[in-house]
Amino acid sequence: MKKMAIILFAALLTAAMCIPVSAINPFQRITATEDNVAGGPNGSHETKEDPDALYDASKTFNLYWDTDSDTWAHGGVNTIAFLSPYGIGYGHKFGTQYIENLDFGANGANKVTVALTYPDAEVPFGGLAIYLDVNPIKDKSAKPIGTITGVLTDGFEEDYAKDYSVDVDIPGGVHTVYFMYMELEVGSFFSVEFTEAPPPPAPEPDPEPEPAAPAEVPENVPAPEPAAPAPAPAPAPATGDAGTLFAVLAILGSAVVFTAYKKVKI
Repeated sequence: MKKMAIILFAALLTAAMCIPVSAINPFQRITATEDNVAGGPNGSHETKEDPDALYDASKTFNLYWDTDSDTWAHGGVNTIAFLSPYGIGYGHKFGTQYIENLDFGANGANKVTVALTYPDAEVPFGGLAIYLDVNPIKDKSAKPIGTITGVLTDGFEEDYAKDYSVDVDIPGGVHTVYFMYMELEVGSFFSVEFTEAPPPPAPEPDPEPEPAAPAEVPENVPAPEPAAPAPAPAPAPATGDAGTLFAVLAILGSAVVFTAYKKVKI
């Protein structure tokens, strides 16, 4: 019985692991909480553990950071983490939060809005760069699709959060979006929402073919003259006339013969 229970549990666990993570609607506000950030509250703070080891596909937000020692100059060993009531932050340069399985539908997005806090007016906010489908820490050649700058609030806590937006160009389909703090002066990240791009204009219908122009009829052209009638055939000689003709020819022939004979005799 115990063996059967173990087999059943293993089967259920395997089935659960095979269930695909449902797509997330990016056009509704996505808020970071203790329950949907990998590692939970303070889960990855105070550690230099490999961030890949803390990846959790069941969470909305996963976190990443650069383990290069050159980036660990802000507050000692601090990695990006969720800290209530400070949202996702309290990290160091290149601390990154990202969301997978964002379904941008057919139209994609043309703007992203992030709720942030950063209260230090003397040291400007270092910037939050946004990347599409590429982890900027793993691929240093990646280029951001937009960067949020100029963040300044009255405190780090969630009550002071303000929305900051930047135009982006995200095509339709399912994508992963990365948000990376560019400098040591990091802020706190509380929520994000994308603006759906308008649908592309419908293609214009093909123009209808123009009707053929009517054939031109020449004006004032005289009508052709009727053809002249063919000459009537000469009438055949009558039978009586033929007899008379033979008689005349006979007389003429006799005269010619007589004249010729007379000339010979002389």
